Amino acid sequence: MKKRRCRAKNGFSLVEVCLAVLVVGLGLMSIFAMFPTGLAASEAAAADTETGLFAEQVLWGLQSSATEVTWTQWKKVPLSSSDFNISDGGKTVAFETETINDAKNIRYKLTFATPTSRSDRVKEVTLSAASLKASPVVTNVYYTEIYYMELP
Repeated sequence: MKKRRCRAKNGFSLVEVCLAVLVVGLGLMSIFAMFPTGLAASEAAAADTETGLFAEQVLWGLQSSATEVTWTQWKKVPLSSSDFNISDGGKTVAFETETINDAKNIRYKLTFATPTSRSDRVKEVTLSAASLKASPVVTNVYYTEIYYMELP
Protein backbone atom coordinates (compact mmCIF):
# COMPACT_ATOMS: atom_id res chain seq x y z
CA MET A 1 0.00 0.00 0.00
CA LYS A 2 1.15 3.44 -0.92
CA LYS A 3 1.39 6.06 1.80
CA ARG A 4 0.12 9.46 0.96
CA ARG A 5 2.11 12.37 2.08
CA CYS A 6 0.27 15.41 3.38
CA ARG A 7 1.48 18.60 2.00
CA ALA A 8 2.29 21.32 4.54
CA LYS A 9 0.04 24.33 4.14
CA ASN A 10 1.78 27.64 3.64
CA GLY A 11 0.20 30.90 4.86
CA PHE A 12 -1.66 32.25 7.87
CA SER A 13 -4.93 31.19 9.31
CA LEU A 14 -7.85 33.57 9.64
CA VAL A 15 -7.37 33.77 13.44
CA GLU A 16 -3.73 34.81 13.05
CA VAL A 17 -4.62 37.51 10.54
CA CYS A 18 -7.38 38.88 12.80
CA LEU A 19 -5.02 39.03 15.78
CA ALA A 20 -2.35 40.81 13.72
CA VAL A 21 -4.89 43.39 12.49
CA LEU A 22 -6.08 43.91 16.08
CA VAL A 23 -2.52 44.53 17.36
CA VAL A 24 -1.70 46.94 14.52
CA GLY A 25 -5.03 48.74 15.01
CA LEU A 26 -4.46 49.22 18.74
CA GLY A 27 -0.96 50.54 18.08
CA LEU A 28 -2.18 53.05 15.49
CA MET A 29 -5.03 54.21 17.74
CA SER A 30 -2.62 54.89 20.61
CA ILE A 31 -0.30 56.84 18.30
CA PHE A 32 -3.18 58.93 16.90
CA ALA A 33 -4.42 59.60 20.46
CA MET A 34 -1.13 61.39 21.20
CA PHE A 35 -1.52 63.96 18.41
CA PRO A 36 -3.93 66.34 20.26
CA THR A 37 -1.66 66.32 23.30
CA GLY A 38 1.36 67.12 21.16
CA LEU A 39 -0.47 69.92 19.36
CA ALA A 40 -1.60 71.45 22.66
CA ALA A 41 1.95 71.30 24.02
CA SER A 42 3.27 72.91 20.85
CA GLU A 43 0.68 75.70 21.11
CA ALA A 44 1.56 76.29 24.77
CA ALA A 45 5.27 76.43 23.95
CA ALA A 46 4.69 78.98 21.17
CA ALA A 47 2.54 81.13 23.48
CA ASP A 48 5.19 80.91 26.20
CA THR A 49 7.89 82.01 23.76
CA GLU A 50 5.74 84.89 22.55
CA THR A 51 5.11 86.02 26.14
CA GLY A 52 8.84 85.84 26.90
CA LEU A 53 9.71 87.95 23.86
CA PHE A 54 7.04 90.48 24.83
CA ALA A 55 8.41 90.66 28.39
CA GLU A 56 11.93 91.11 27.07
CA GLN A 57 10.78 94.02 24.89
CA VAL A 58 8.97 95.70 27.78
CA LEU A 59 11.70 95.26 30.38
CA TRP A 60 14.54 96.30 28.07
CA GLY A 61 12.42 99.25 26.96
CA LEU A 62 11.91 100.29 30.57
CA GLN A 63 15.60 100.02 31.31
CA SER A 64 16.59 102.02 28.26
CA SER A 65 14.04 104.76 28.90
CA ALA A 66 15.04 105.05 32.57
CA THR A 67 17.66 107.58 31.52
CA GLU A 68 14.86 110.04 30.76
CA VAL A 69 13.31 109.75 34.22
CA THR A 70 14.17 112.64 36.56
CA TRP A 71 15.16 112.23 40.18
CA THR A 72 11.84 113.74 41.26
CA GLN A 73 9.94 111.17 39.22
CA TRP A 74 12.26 108.43 40.46
CA LYS A 75 11.60 109.26 44.10
CA LYS A 76 7.83 109.23 43.55
CA VAL A 77 6.18 106.33 45.32
CA PRO A 78 4.96 104.27 43.65
CA LEU A 79 6.70 104.73 40.35
CA SER A 80 4.34 103.86 37.50
CA SER A 81 4.65 102.82 33.90
CA SER A 82 3.36 106.22 32.78
CA ASP A 83 6.73 107.67 33.88
CA PHE A 84 8.38 105.72 31.06
CA ASN A 85 7.95 106.19 27.33
CA ILE A 86 8.82 103.14 25.30
CA SER A 87 9.14 103.42 21.56
CA ASP A 88 7.66 100.55 19.59
CA GLY A 89 8.43 100.86 15.89
CA GLY A 90 8.36 104.64 15.87
CA LYS A 91 5.23 105.06 17.98
CA THR A 92 5.29 105.71 21.71
CA VAL A 93 3.56 103.08 23.82
CA ALA A 94 2.33 103.88 27.31
CA PHE A 95 2.00 100.63 29.22
CA GLU A 96 -1.07 100.44 31.41
CA THR A 97 -1.13 98.77 34.78
CA GLU A 98 -3.32 95.94 33.49
CA THR A 99 -4.31 95.64 29.86
CA ILE A 100 -4.42 93.42 26.83
CA ASN A 101 -2.07 94.02 23.95
CA ASP A 102 -4.43 93.36 21.02
CA ALA A 103 -1.70 92.57 18.52
CA LYS A 104 -0.22 89.83 20.66
CA ASN A 105 -3.25 88.79 22.79
CA ILE A 106 -1.21 89.13 25.96
CA ARG A 107 -2.60 90.24 29.30
CA TYR A 108 0.03 91.81 31.51
CA LYS A 109 0.47 93.69 34.74
CA LEU A 110 3.46 95.89 35.44
CA THR A 111 4.38 96.75 39.04
CA PHE A 112 7.18 98.86 40.44
CA ALA A 113 8.56 98.63 43.97
CA THR A 114 11.34 100.19 45.97
CA PRO A 115 13.20 97.51 47.88
CA THR A 116 13.59 98.28 51.56
CA SER A 117 16.95 96.58 51.93
CA ARG A 118 18.63 98.33 49.00
CA SER A 119 19.56 101.83 47.97
CA ASP A 120 16.87 104.30 46.97
CA ARG A 121 18.44 104.31 43.49
CA VAL A 122 17.10 100.82 42.77
CA LYS A 123 13.59 99.98 41.58
CA GLU A 124 12.24 96.46 41.28
CA VAL A 125 10.07 95.87 38.24
CA THR A 126 7.81 92.84 38.03
CA LEU A 127 5.93 91.98 34.86
CA SER A 128 3.20 89.35 35.03
CA ALA A 129 2.26 88.30 31.51
CA ALA A 130 -0.11 85.65 30.18
CA SER A 131 -0.83 84.72 26.60
CA LEU A 132 -4.54 84.35 25.89
CA LYS A 133 -3.81 82.08 22.91
CA ALA A 134 -2.90 79.08 25.03
CA SER A 135 -5.35 77.08 27.07
CA PRO A 136 -5.16 76.86 29.97
CA VAL A 137 -3.86 80.41 30.38
CA VAL A 138 -0.61 80.36 32.36
CA THR A 139 0.81 83.55 33.86
CA ASN A 140 4.58 83.94 33.75
CA VAL A 141 6.35 86.39 36.05
CA TYR A 142 9.43 88.30 34.87
CA TYR A 143 11.61 90.43 37.12
CA THR A 144 14.31 93.02 36.63
CA GLU A 145 15.91 95.88 38.53
CA ILE A 146 16.47 99.38 37.25
CA TYR A 147 19.29 101.48 38.68
CA TYR A 148 19.19 105.27 38.69
CA MET A 149 22.66 106.48 37.70
CA GLU A 150 22.37 110.28 37.70
CA LEU A 151 23.41 112.15 40.82
CA PRO A 152 20.54 114.00 42.56
